[in-house]
Amino acid sequence: MECDSVHTPLYAGDRRFVKVIRSKLPDRWYTASMQNDDLEQAVDIALEGAPRAERLAAMIETLRTRRAGLVRDLEATDDTVRQQEIRKQIAELDRQVDTLSEQQAVSHFVEMSVRAAAMRPEEIRAVYDEDE
Repeated sequence: MECDSVHTPLYAGDRRFVKVIRSKLPDRWYTASMQNDDLEQAVDIALEGAPRAERLAAMIETLRTRRAGLVRDLEATDDTVRQQEIRKQIAELDRQVDTLSEQQAVSHFVEMSVRAAAMRPEEIRAVYDEDE
């Protein structure tokens, strides 16, 4: 997420994070009685269109299933040219799984940070907001 005014990356631990999220939502979202739909909207805004961690986990599982099939194909073939092709495909799948795993960790962190910020008791929010 980027802060529109300075174009510097924000992260959930940054004090500007909540301020930017709050500026993009109705005033009512940041209250003790925050509704689930409002919370989900805040998470979506914080993720800036990136998939949620749960969706990324499903994508990773699909790639791992595909990889297992390629490993079976590799073991079943005696053609060295085909084996090289399969090894390249496996390496590419491994790279994609690594990338998606990193994205999943970031998405999970952002989701949890937004939820934690929204669920903080009112007195902690007041102190936090005074420091801004």
